[in-house]
Amino acid sequence: MLLSKLHISLIAVSLLLLQACGGGGGGGGSGGSAPVAPAVGNNSSADKHDAFSGGFKAIQTVINNNAAMNSCTSVVGAPVGSTISGQILYERVPLFGAGLSYAGTTNAPARGVVVEAVAASGGSCGTTVIDTTLTDGNGDYGLIVPLTQPVCVQVRAQMYRSSVGGGGSWDFQVSDNSNNNSPYYLLDTTPATPTADPVRNLLAGSGWNSTQSRYTGSRSAAPFAILDSSCHALEDVLTADSDINLPTLHFRWSKNNNEADGNLSDGDVGGAFFSITNKVNGSGSIIDQAIEIFLLGDDGFDTDEYDQHVITHEFGHYITAMEARSDSFGGSHALGDELDMAVAFDEGWGDAFSGLVLDTASVTHVPTPHIYQDTYGPAQQRVFKFNLETAGVGTKGWFNESSVYKTIYNLFDPDEGSGFDRLQLSFSQLYDSLVAIRNSKSIISIYTFIDRLKTDNPADASAIDTLVANESIVVNDQYGSGQTIPAGLAANNNDDVIPVYLTANAGVNQTACSNTQFGAFNKLSVGRYVRFNAPSSRSYTLSLTPVSNGKPGVEIYKAGNYISGAERATSGGLSFDVYLSAGMHVLLVYDLDNIEDDARVGVRKCFTLRVS
Repeated sequence: MLLSKLHISLIAVSLLLLQACGGGGGGGGSGGSAPVAPAVGNNSSADKHDAFSGGFKAIQTVINNNAAMNSCTSVVGAPVGSTISGQILYERVPLFGAGLSYAGTTNAPARGVVVEAVAASGGSCGTTVIDTTLTDGNGDYGLIVPLTQPVCVQVRAQMYRSSVGGGGSWDFQVSDNSNNNSPYYLLDTTPATPTADPVRNLLAGSGWNSTQSRYTGSRSAAPFAILDSSCHALEDVLTADSDINLPTLHFRWSKNNNEADGNLSDGDVGGAFFSITNKVNGSGSIIDQAIEIFLLGDDGFDTDEYDQHVITHEFGHYITAMEARSDSFGGSHALGDELDMAVAFDEGWGDAFSGLVLDTASVTHVPTPHIYQDTYGPAQQRVFKFNLETAGVGTKGWFNESSVYKTIYNLFDPDEGSGFDRLQLSFSQLYDSLVAIRNSKSIISIYTFIDRLKTDNPADASAIDTLVANESIVVNDQYGSGQTIPAGLAANNNDDVIPVYLTANAGVNQTACSNTQFGAFNKLSVGRYVRFNAPSSRSYTLSLTPVSNGKPGVEIYKAGNYISGAERATSGGLSFDVYLSAGMHVLLVYDLDNIEDDARVGVRKCFTLRVS
């Protein structure tokens, strides 16, 4: 199976690896080449990584300012009655066109993170937490501790808020996947009473050695820089949904995380990627879930902690998976590739999302939010970048990641007065339409999103049509009806590209072909989407017969939910019975070799599909 195999593939005895993807056409890289996005699942040894271990323990005390901190940017100052106060800062290394500017490093507030007062005795810090607070938008904090109680102050690399008292909730943590998912802390290890030391300011350093042009010190700032990028993204999401309740997100970052494909617990992560792992019981019901974003930290080759577009791109996948729906099965890709439309939309959305949420960031942190940037190479002085507003790569179309990000970003950016960009929608408008397609009958693609956006904003429908037409995309409905072949698309068989969806009727044969004319696995026309509107709820027989030869595979979905599927490991036909409820279903037909052999190019396998 294609989608279901990658979204629901068994690892160990009770874990299901659901999704993983590379960021923005670039995740991994090397000292001498631009980043390339890693494959789904990232490596065959991922099962050695325990996604459910490590991380921070539950917060032990009531957070003294939780209700006031309705956003990571809220400025509330120290709570009344605080006996210890201070400011938590981290060193922010800005990213300019030529790479990271270590000479331009500034101190930035660590916003919305957890600060704890830990009891001390005998001149040593203990483990009992006396009070807990959150830093505000300026990094200021206040702890309420008895004046004669000696304590140490520790800062968790954890951006947090509970829903107690109303409002939204979130829990973003940073931990080291190469060290049993151990969480990161910034520590003040000198015990003192509030009377003796009432003001305690802490600074997380970058660890950069300007003389040696490499990291030689502790990279304490990295976890807080990662969280601060997520704060930018969260702030925009809260403008659209102030009561959002987000599940725990684990950022897995380590200085050992590199571009090799291997064991995640060794740091061989391949590149930045988002992953969901489900733990299931014997009956297949989900009983726990681990949500992770892996980021690189390999000095001199590829680091991600200050690459805000990379971080927020992956955060965009998190938001989509939690609040909307993603049908992407990921995989290696490059800008300009002709991709499966679900992959193209998910990656293009992540690219555009990064620019949207960084638009409000400080110009000293992100001087050009519309330029997607990913640093790599010696001293992080090389940059893989592209313009979200204007830079199209490859043939325009629904299958092109750059067509998707250009469309979405230009929906948001100010009206340029150009012939095709004549509107400016808010982040909330885009977000609301994204969330609204969660239960769409079609596979999630640019068609699904734009069709809903036009429904939600009828006064802007004409301007939206003009914008998408500039990318050779025609949106009449969520299924791409009426789409034509874009100019310049080098297809050896247009019939395998359009219509975007074939239609199957009960008892009628339909021919569907799997074609690697643009590459294998996640490329356009490898999987053929077919609509089947079940006229009644009953058991159906589905058969696939090779026209000449081939290894058939098929999956059945309804409103994004996997219903059933089958595939054959040898050439020949397959047939099986499946119960379908009345209504629209989407079938994905493919050839097994065409999805499993990355080197398989220019191979066309056709099958006769029949549902009866």
